[in-house]
Amino acid sequence: MAYLKHRGRCGLYTFTSHRLPYIPEPGPGVYVLGRIEADGRFQPLYVGQSKDVSFRLGIGALNHDGMARATAMGMNAVAILRVDESMLIDIETDLRHVLMPPCNLQGIGLLRD
Repeated sequence: MAYLKHRGRCGLYTFTSHRLPYIPEPGPGVYVLGRIEADGRFQPLYVGQSKDVSFRLGIGALNHDGMARATAMGMNAVAILRVDESMLIDIETDLRHVLMPPCNLQGIGLLRD
């Protein structure tokens, strides 16, 4: 496990970063699916949130289109930020707008937010 910081418009967020395979403990959180590059940089591929990241990144991954796209782009790590459920959507949206991960579809066509 390592610590990873991502800056959004509304703050600096400290995530725990884990190489895959990894299933986090149950509970709410914002997660970033990414690829650790040869030089050690974490490249964000998808930003998401869940009331239960363990389920979402475990058995719930079977129905996770963003994870399929990130896997196709070489996903090999996940970063987790544990926050209260009331903050999930705000932080996820903040980070999506700044990181612009290629596997998120929000902002494309009819899904523009």
